[in-house]
Amino acid sequence: MRRRLVAAFAIVALILLFARLDPGPLAAPVVGARPEPAVAPRAMSTSTTPMMPAPSTEAIAERAHAAVSRGEISSPTPTPGQPRELVFDDYYVQIPAEVREPARVLVVLHGMGGEGKSFAAAFKAHCNSKHWVLVAPTFPHIERLRAILQGLPAATGLQLAPRVALYGYSRGAQTAHRFALVYPEEVRALAVLSAGSYTLPEDSFPAEGAARPLLWPFGTANMAGLFGRSLDRKAFSAIRFWVGVGAADNDPNETAAAWDPYEGAGRARRAAAYVRALEGQGAGVQFRVEPNMGHGPTDTVRAAALDFIANQL
Repeated sequence: MRRRLVAAFAIVALILLFARLDPGPLAAPVVGARPEPAVAPRAMSTSTTPMMPAPSTEAIAERAHAAVSRGEISSPTPTPGQPRELVFDDYYVQIPAEVREPARVLVVLHGMGGEGKSFAAAFKAHCNSKHWVLVAPTFPHIERLRAILQGLPAATGLQLAPRVALYGYSRGAQTAHRFALVYPEEVRALAVLSAGSYTLPEDSFPAEGAARPLLWPFGTANMAGLFGRSLDRKAFSAIRFWVGVGAADNDPNETAAAWDPYEGAGRARRAAAYVRALEGQGAGVQFRVEPNMGHGPTDTVRAAALDFIANQL
């Protein structure tokens, strides 16, 4: 039985690996997955690129099976009584030692310069104790993240809860909250910390006495053209939100100036603007401004976010 499971994991790993190595349209850039510059990003571009259909699953699977037969990959060997780790080309998964199906899933998204597996280290013990499946991608854009989640039941061999929790820090917070805008029906809870900018859940913005369209990545007016779907406001307002930021994280030179008219300058002001927008949509939101904290997260703030998520999953 164990050999059959290991073989199944190997095949699924190859399927996802080929999707990464020969991504085709999966690799199409999406604003909202744009890395956040570390310094002086006041002239950041805001161009957008529509998403394209994913390549054929059957074609990828055929290539994966061929690679297995050639012995081109090896599969992870589980250790009894310990969490099981699955390491793919662009994401990491930890399966808890004791699985309770349908298993809850926490996706953690790192900041600029980070990497999924190393970022996951701070969450592994907590997720194992809560019996959560932990998923940590490396630099995913919105559609790649969705592809990872859609393939997760096959990759883990588990029955999973239909909606996930997302935790994002900095650049990862930007991807996380934008994923929730595009696919709100797949998100149960969202915790974002120290994002540099936000896409507001609004189609228009008052300017010069008139309502003007608020286009992606600032708002959602043109979502249908970019993603093939408009904002599902009912599903979006059903998500539970936690927004965190350091009170000292307000240097305007560290955030792109293009967002200033809509959210203000600096991460703390922008977090407050995002919270107001969520409240305007009728969404439940907790807002934490951490005194004396700059951009980097503290253990206390991370623990508060995880406590919030635990109450939602």
